Amino acid sequence: MAMAALAHAASPGGDQPSLYAAATPVASQSAQEREKAFTSDLTQVLVKVSGNPNAAQVAALSSVLSNAGNLVVEYRYRTVPLNQGGGQELWARFDAKAVDKALVQSGQGTWGQGRPTVVAWVLDEGTIVADNPNAPIVAAMRKNARLRGLPLVIPLMDLTDQKQVSGFDIRSLFLPALTSASQRYGAHAMLIGVINPADVGVKSQWTLVFDNNSTPFQEAADTPQQAGAAAVGRATTLLAQKLAYMPSIGGGGQVRVVVSGVKSLSDLKQVEALITAVPGVGSPQLDSLRGELAGFSVPYAGAVADLQQALTVAGALSLAQAPATTLPPAAATGPANAPELHLRYTP
Repeated sequence: MAMAALAHAASPGGDQPSLYAAATPVASQSAQEREKAFTSDLTQVLVKVSGNPNAAQVAALSSVLSNAGNLVVEYRYRTVPLNQGGGQELWARFDAKAVDKALVQSGQGTWGQGRPTVVAWVLDEGTIVADNPNAPIVAAMRKNARLRGLPLVIPLMDLTDQKQVSGFDIRSLFLPALTSASQRYGAHAMLIGVINPADVGVKSQWTLVFDNNSTPFQEAADTPQQAGAAAVGRATTLLAQKLAYMPSIGGGGQVRVVVSGVKSLSDLKQVEALITAVPGVGSPQLDSLRGELAGFSVPYAGAVADLQQALTVAGALSLAQAPATTLPPAAATGPANAPELHLRYTP
């Protein structure tokens, strides 16, 4: 089933990763150690932004990684809590435009902030995995989700969830029950997994459900937490293959985006920010405003269908019917025959 309708429910436990920042443990604050940490941090960022787990091995990015400090916007040292190993780490944030440019020039895709929230329904040796930060499998899955830039939700498995989802539903991939239970978490996709002991380690079967499609895959690992982390990584890669912007794909040109539900200046700024954040978008221009309708002229170097998917995947914008009354653009804002997207904004 499609998950787009589940966009605005609460998301307890969900992570919203920072795509252009990362942290690396350091032994000291020496210049040499700092440069090594910058390279490690940028490696993490390239993986998150491209969706490609092997981005650091792309030959065309080697010089960028060798001079990672040139892309740093800000950095600071942070103390690592004892329950996370102790010591210190170097956190760095990188220039988003420079990172995107480097990826595009190297032939890699760029995957923006509009990412689907994924809820993980996992059966580990017959027990449904619940949102317990002390559980090794939960910690491992969340850690890899942060490293890959994936908004991940582990279900609470409280009485509400228990009434809707059983181990049988997960094992049998009973999507109606799982989809219904996912509504409270604002999920746009589901990662469904079953982990069982094997002669050596564990074996696990997973299915990623997104955009009316189900993609099955298997992961063998030494432990359930390793299997869970690997499944999060595989799911992220699969989503990136669908959603990351590739500059060589699509015709490109001007697209008119008409958005309803814009009730305030704050809404208008938020909508403009959502459009601007899509990789491949130039500088959107507000060309008309009437009532709760706002029209934007949007330069986009790709296919209109890709822009539509990128704008609607995170949920604040959804597809809408064309307004009953037209909203003509102001004069001299772009080609008159530009294709139009009609969306609705729901904060």
